[in-house]
Amino acid sequence: MISRPADESHARRSVADGYLCVTANQLHRQAKYQRGKDLRRKPYRLFRVPVDAGPVRLR
Repeated sequence: MISRPADESHARRSVADGYLCVTANQLHRQAKYQRGKDLRRKPYRLFRVPVDAGPVRLR
């Protein structure tokens, strides 16, 4: 589930070219949440998905 883009300007740029770009974060795998052990793995992912929509004004 995508709850919201990282910031409004990023959302405008992403959709303006016909694509929505999102990253798959690994916050739950950080040492803070894993008893001090960092479980994040590279490569990190960026997904670029074509969308048939224009920019949306976010409040």
